[in-house]
Amino acid sequence: MSHVVTIGIPAVTWVTAGVLGLVALLGAVAGRPIGDRLGADGFTRLTIALLTVAGLYTTAAAAVGLATRQP
Repeated sequence: MSHVVTIGIPAVTWVTAGVLGLVALLGAVAGRPIGDRLGADGFTRLTIALLTVAGLYTTAAAAVGLATRQP
């Protein structure tokens, strides 16, 4: 809170937070029926698969960034 009062937060940060908050809310609303339909085991497998793909993408992007970095 002191950071907001003393330094402030740029408008683009507030907009980004609002958009991401909306996306998270929509994901939660959509995730409930999907989870109910898949069951606990199916939803767990789907979640692990999505997290694995995201982790592999992040690792690959970092490796490409390191490989193309100029000394």
